[in-house]
Amino acid sequence: PDMQVGANTDLYLVATQHNAESSSFMKQVARLKVGANTVTIPAIVSKDFEKGGSLYVYYAGQSTESKYGVRVEGGNRIPMLDLYKVEDAAERLALATAYVQELEAYVAKLEQEHAEHHQNSSNANVHYDYNQQECILGATEIMADTMLYSLSAKQVLAGLGTGTTEEKAQNLVNSVQAMDDLMLLFYQHKGLTEDAPSAINRVPSQHLNIRFMRMFAGAFMYASGNHIGIAWGSIPGVVSGQPLVADNMGNFIS
Repeated sequence: PDMQVGANTDLYLVATQHNAESSSFMKQVARLKVGANTVTIPAIVSKDFEKGGSLYVYYAGQSTESKYGVRVEGGNRIPMLDLYKVEDAAERLALATAYVQELEAYVAKLEQEHAEHHQNSSNANVHYDYNQQECILGATEIMADTMLYSLSAKQVLAGLGTGTTEEKAQNLVNSVQAMDDLMLLFYQHKGLTEDAPSAINRVPSQHLNIRFMRMFAGAFMYASGNHIGIAWGSIPGVVSGQPLVADNMGNFIS
């Protein structure tokens, strides 16, 4: 609200490729200006599979008071769950339940949506036959306190089990909690805490990112500089974790 139209902001747009190879899956494509931005998404991969993926906006400024609103014209909305810094258990479960409801409806129509928006689109660049692993509409994003999951919506839903929507949501909340607990343990082992007086000893603000990626020969996962790649078959396991349970004496119950 305090900037003129046309002025550079501290927001940057990053395009990614769904189910890409480890060597190339993202590009910074624009520094956003106040007002309308017309952006051309460049080629990220050269191989012949369906092009496209999630768009991210990151903030490169220092102010904690900055206020921005970003609207996207075009593209397709995908299911996303944001549990970052949501500490109230009832609120976490409510958000997860709404996400699972959206996921159930969304996955059921994926092939239909692909035919409408891509296969029969006026844009010849997206005229691909439906492939459940390559269809870019099949992406979903889950944000936890320490981890960002960039996965397949269909495989996430499969990993949540066959119970009711509420049971699936509870399974998801449990799994996200298990991951955050594990990450906290790793950081503590390195001497890092949230409230350390010096920045060098604080838990990193950057999220780790587990992504559904195209594997190279013989691999089922890999660790890269800015993400961890997993294969299609590994996705359900990522959302089926269980937190450790201990008694008051610190003895593990499960």
